[in-house]
Amino acid sequence: MKGTGVIMLKNKRVFLLVPEGLTFDDLSEKQQEAIQAVFGEFCTIMPGTIPYKGKQVVDAIILNDFDPKLMKDYEIDWEIIGLWEKKEDSMWPLVEFDKEAFMNYLPDVEELDEEGKVIGTKPPVFHIPHNWAGWPEIV
Repeated sequence: MKGTGVIMLKNKRVFLLVPEGLTFDDLSEKQQEAIQAVFGEFCTIMPGTIPYKGKQVVDAIILNDFDPKLMKDYEIDWEIIGLWEKKEDSMWPLVEFDKEAFMNYLPDVEELDEEGKVIGTKPPVFHIPHNWAGWPEIV
């Protein structure tokens, strides 16, 4: 924040499961204010993931003072499937990554013929399909 002398660190990354199709405008004013208070610079539906059972993965860079326990106070019941803190060039888990849950949001791998036509699919292969520029890998 400018002029306050307070440095607002954006050094956490979180994966949340939110209702599919949810938009910021769908939230109450109280929820919007709470989210704006902790989400840092970036928040998006994670590229390279798909909806599953009515939920989708949101990938966000958040402020250092984010406390998951306070989400209930704002009636935000989104599941956190991973939370990391950036320390130097490493990511330190604060909420252990739920790889099994995350796998549900990865699309099947398409098998292509020589002409590039889809001839089948295979189950997803674990990977993190998105990373923020300048941020270390989380897995």
